[in-house]
Amino acid sequence: LDSRQISNNCFAFLLAGYETTSTSLGFTAWLLAKHQRQQETLFDELNENLRNLEGDEFYDTVMSLPYLDAVFHEALRMYPPITFFVNRTCTKQCNVDGINFRPGIQVAVPIWNIHRDAKNWPQPNAFRPERFYKRKDYHPMSWLPFGSGPRNCVGVRFAAMEYKLTLARLLLHYRLVFGATSEVCLRSMHMSPHQSSKHVVDLYHILSTLTKHPVHSNRRE
Repeated sequence: LDSRQISNNCFAFLLAGYETTSTSLGFTAWLLAKHQRQQETLFDELNENLRNLEGDEFYDTVMSLPYLDAVFHEALRMYPPITFFVNRTCTKQCNVDGINFRPGIQVAVPIWNIHRDAKNWPQPNAFRPERFYKRKDYHPMSWLPFGSGPRNCVGVRFAAMEYKLTLARLLLHYRLVFGATSEVCLRSMHMSPHQSSKHVVDLYHILSTLTKHPVHSNRRE
């Protein structure tokens, strides 16, 4: 590897291995602070199964908890950390729904739109972990926070482990709540193709929003 390739890989490791997971956990904290019933359901599952476990036994149990897995899937459905993750290059001339694609053109799949499409997910703007609870009957291309196919996110298993272990340790000891000055609405921005008013996508500010609307933790007794 030359210096440029090493630099690019270091950037990818930092962005993909740190920023995306912390962003997902930040949005999950916001969702659980807003939805106390779901937070308590998750706490009950964690407390019942993990309270006296450590080491490998703790890890194995965390990765098998169904409601924690449902929260993981639902949080990433609502707020995927990367909204245009699946990018592909067209290799031959084709026409899809009246749109012509020439060889070499870059195509990005709008994950945000797919995750918020009522045809895929009834009540798409509602936080409902139950839609994933012990269920895998949804279309595989309707949940894409890690992409799809042979070039999906190489760190998907590590990300799930990091997310679940961190959230489990946090919620076993703390209850997430909004502060006295917190707002319960996230502010959004608009994103659209260059010089086009079509296909506008609502995206939520990731870093600025979470710092303006802080979530606090109260230690559990």
